[in-house]
Amino acid sequence: WESAVMLPSIVFLLSFFFFSSLNVLLMLQRRGRAEVEAGVAALREVVARTADSGCVFEVCESEPCFYRNRFRIQLLADTLQYATWQEGKPTATDVDSLTIPCKAILDTLKELLPQLAELEVLRTGCEAVHCLCTTGTREQFEDTVVPEMLVTLVYSSPLSEVAWREAATVCQKRLGLVGLIGRAKKQCLVEGCDYVTEVYWPLLTTSRHQQCASDADAPQSQGTPVDISDSSHMDPFGSTMPPRTPLLDGQRLRVAMQQPEGAFSNPNYSICQDTMEWIYRCSRTALDRVKRNMLSAVPCALELYSGAGTYTSVLSASFRHVVSVEINRSLVACARRNASLNHLDADRVTIQQAPVERCKKMLSQRRLGDWEFDAVLLDPPRCGVDHFTLNALAEYPIVILMSCDPQHTVPRDLPVLTRTHTLVSCVYLDHFPQTSFHECGLYLIRNDCLASK
Repeated sequence: WESAVMLPSIVFLLSFFFFSSLNVLLMLQRRGRAEVEAGVAALREVVARTADSGCVFEVCESEPCFYRNRFRIQLLADTLQYATWQEGKPTATDVDSLTIPCKAILDTLKELLPQLAELEVLRTGCEAVHCLCTTGTREQFEDTVVPEMLVTLVYSSPLSEVAWREAATVCQKRLGLVGLIGRAKKQCLVEGCDYVTEVYWPLLTTSRHQQCASDADAPQSQGTPVDISDSSHMDPFGSTMPPRTPLLDGQRLRVAMQQPEGAFSNPNYSICQDTMEWIYRCSRTALDRVKRNMLSAVPCALELYSGAGTYTSVLSASFRHVVSVEINRSLVACARRNASLNHLDADRVTIQQAPVERCKKMLSQRRLGDWEFDAVLLDPPRCGVDHFTLNALAEYPIVILMSCDPQHTVPRDLPVLTRTHTLVSCVYLDHFPQTSFHECGLYLIRNDCLASK
């Protein structure tokens, strides 16, 4: 009798929580779409004011929820609760209320709390948890990559190394982590790996989902997939290209990326892959649109602010050689490992750790040793490129410029670039749903190099 009375109440509560969660997700989806539309409208306005009406405008929109593969959250160690910053202070938050981190991170955060409750040495002084994970197996690409999870515990007090490592080993095995890291002032203890390895499958094709800047309702052009299993496709001048990473159906390039803990990595898998595909489309079509006599005998590209080499493999699918430049020492080491993972030897890629002065010299001379640069890809920090770099771009036949803060850098930089170049394509990149941040990419060809407009 008691069970019969309670059953309707239980069903009601479960239904209430289910539909409440559904309403929250629908609300976030509507809000996310409104944020994207506002960002796209603002970017379109800048492009329309400055660029040729023939510019192709593309939009890469993310899933509104559970998209982030890198996430940090505060920990209230005394009560074993997670906390987010609200009104300038950490406020206890239930994991089920979080809608930005991916599902794998949410599961790990839930499973971690009982381990911290049991293993006091891991809990004491812990004030934050960082999670870095990979997307894992993608059966449609016949890929059997095992998903990886790396957790970092951040402490406010020094760690007892022996005791911490003993507890960390237990926790790592129980949660199936590739690595567990403890960070305190002047301390970094690592159990297992201090990196994860993500795998992307960008589609190397000249097709695009496009909207014309002059007409938002223009029909979308799908183009034709390009078979690059024949290496001669990759060199428009017909010279023999070295073997590359195996391709799926001759169209998808497998790009393995080692992402170290504490270093920058793109947290939105799908938009990062969309960006790779857009960069390939730009670089590949540019070699067909630029006058042959304006290009060097062996087309090469310069990549500045290259980080861990996220886009190096994709550039190398179009150019005979890529010179990749990064100032940060740890990112340079990671970029070299990633080049090796993707079968890019010294004949295909040169990775330089260079100070700003050396970057300026290479940029202005368009050369490093025997390599003459026909194209430049820049992915600068939020402040954008400096005045010297912006003016030096006038000499390059092909320019691909990424912006982490297009609201400020695009209105500032695009008028300067279009003095000498034509804006061929602009892409809106929805990297960070539920935030005010987004990114964009600009692809330009120097006016006197265009074979035809």
